[in-house]
Amino acid sequence: KQWYQRRVTGELSNSENFKLKSGIMSPVYFDLRILVSFPRLMRAAAALLYEASRDMTYRNVCGVPYTALPIATVISVDHDIPMVIRRKEKKDYGTKKMVEGIFEEGESCLII
Repeated sequence: KQWYQRRVTGELSNSENFKLKSGIMSPVYFDLRILVSFPRLMRAAAALLYEASRDMTYRNVCGVPYTALPIATVISVDHDIPMVIRRKEKKDYGTKKMVEGIFEEGESCLII
């Protein structure tokens, strides 16, 4: 268990200065992309997010590409909530949809 905790903590966090997408330098960074390699931890993170959203009203859940897609999937499957996927970029072929899944204008959606 100690090895697991050290490994997860080491993989998830970075105490060096890290440049965020916004350009801001941060002394702390948590790389949530690594959660896919730790299923129990990913399920625990999804459970915390679901609990935090219990008082909200929404019909669908959507994970922001790409980091939040697996977390949204866990919430969707564990709680039987329909999921939609918002594409990061529009394709020039196929259906050319920006949102995959069933989503109607005006519906509420929990964005992860």
